[in-house]
Amino acid sequence: MKSPSPRQVQIQTQTELKALFQQQHEYKRTAYPEWATYDGDHRFDDRLTDLSHEAAEVRCQKNQQFLAQLQALDHSLLEPADLRNARLFAYMLDLDIRHHQLGLHLMDIDQQEGMHLKFPQLVEIQPLKTFPDYQQYFRRLQGFSKQVEDTIANLKLGISRQLLLPQQVVLESLKQMAELASCPLEQMPLFQPVLQNPGLSQELYQRVQELAQQTITERIQPAYQQLHDFVKASYLPACPVTVGLKALPNGEEIYAYWVERHTLPALDPKDIHALGLREVARLHQAVEPLRQQLGLPEDWQAMLNHLRSTPDYYYSDSADMMQDYQQMFDTSQGVLLDLFHSLPRTDCILKEMEPWRAAAAPQAYYYPPPQDLSRPGIYYVNTYDLPARPKYSMMALTLHEALPGHHLQLATALETPDLPDFRYHLEATAFVEGWALYAEALGHELGLYTDPLQALGALSLELWRACRLVVDTGLHALDWDRDQAIAYFREHTLQSETDIQSEIDRYLALPGQALAYKMGEQKILGWRQAAIAQQGKDFELKDFHEVLLRSGSLPLAELEQEMHDWLQA
Repeated sequence: MKSPSPRQVQIQTQTELKALFQQQHEYKRTAYPEWATYDGDHRFDDRLTDLSHEAAEVRCQKNQQFLAQLQALDHSLLEPADLRNARLFAYMLDLDIRHHQLGLHLMDIDQQEGMHLKFPQLVEIQPLKTFPDYQQYFRRLQGFSKQVEDTIANLKLGISRQLLLPQQVVLESLKQMAELASCPLEQMPLFQPVLQNPGLSQELYQRVQELAQQTITERIQPAYQQLHDFVKASYLPACPVTVGLKALPNGEEIYAYWVERHTLPALDPKDIHALGLREVARLHQAVEPLRQQLGLPEDWQAMLNHLRSTPDYYYSDSADMMQDYQQMFDTSQGVLLDLFHSLPRTDCILKEMEPWRAAAAPQAYYYPPPQDLSRPGIYYVNTYDLPARPKYSMMALTLHEALPGHHLQLATALETPDLPDFRYHLEATAFVEGWALYAEALGHELGLYTDPLQALGALSLELWRACRLVVDTGLHALDWDRDQAIAYFREHTLQSETDIQSEIDRYLALPGQALAYKMGEQKILGWRQAAIAQQGKDFELKDFHEVLLRSGSLPLAELEQEMHDWLQA
């Protein structure tokens, strides 16, 4: 038999690589059916993810098999684009494998992304137009009691391994569980689609109401109560009063994992801490001319007290706030072509955050569209505790979360053609959040900060992200306690007390994630400065943005290579 030619061998290798990508993507959709629904794949709309430790073990083993298959291919035969995809595929699998090996799936009840919060978010993704749609929805809801039982078993295993959340985080989660266990049916998030009265006949609509009431009151709320009671009686007493990861036996290793995942490999938390201190000092100096322009008190604490206590800087009605947010959103959208060659085709819409998650949530956040682009991106804003939501930071928040921040970057990434499926979901926190922080600064070039107070608001948000470098590393690597972290924020930021408390508890629940903003922004600014220095008067900001965005969401190390190659070319 004639041996295959080198070209045939190369084509076969490339084909096997793409088949491996597709095999893993299909497996992930079956293993995480809610994610498949979110992504526009509705084959599994009646299922929930198996949260048991045994299922997590199987998923980890499967990832190890995918990685072994990847490593068995001859990478010397791959084209540059395929070689990059292979590197990124290995990166993604490695993160998932290490996440499981560190036991991080045994701590899934934090107040930011815990399983008890992810579950009600089904209402955002579940298609509910026909009676069969609702039947699938109710079958899916009925699986929640097993998820709770599996979570309790995982928490017990976490206790035995001393993999525990700090008590402060658990106390916040308990409040959320209690509210979901006892809230009236009409206020239950999972009942909201029923209240919208779908286009069903009266008989079918009545049946939907009955099934929803029965499922929520007899299955879901008792499961929430079961979880709450176990966490309060058994899990909370076992949790450490100390707050940082250093309280755990392998806490240093866990924090190193999160730092790498959200920034770059091999970074020393002490170096990040020092960078944060330098940035905080620099930004404090930048505040001074704006303070003088606005006639604010010279003393920092007096200025803070003035900003926090002046009623004109805050709303008394959430409808007024939402109206102004919409106006800022529309204004920013109207000027983007000044700095970008093109904009994403996918829409972004503004929504008010739901009450059941607003108390522990940040000021705003973004919910991206699915891979099939069947839904718009959603820019959520928090109207809880209006006296803690200053007007002067709203434009910068809009630029960060919507346009030209998260929506422009993430929707553009989803519209990037000819990528393997996994690339549309690749985690790249430092670039995603770094870009959004960089987008806030573009407000100056777009002429969107129309007065010194808005400019101060933008500066206050950058100062907030710089303080994150100090506080996150302080809590998890330098033995800071919660009171010390809160005191640092009070002294150095313009954030409200509500935001400060929420922020600190966020760092406890999501270690390392808060580092991504400044670390990513610093890289982007460095690349921009290098391009200006190299290209001089030929530098075109639109071109720079095009290069940054053209390859989708990339981990910072991979994007660094991309920008290096562009500068060399």
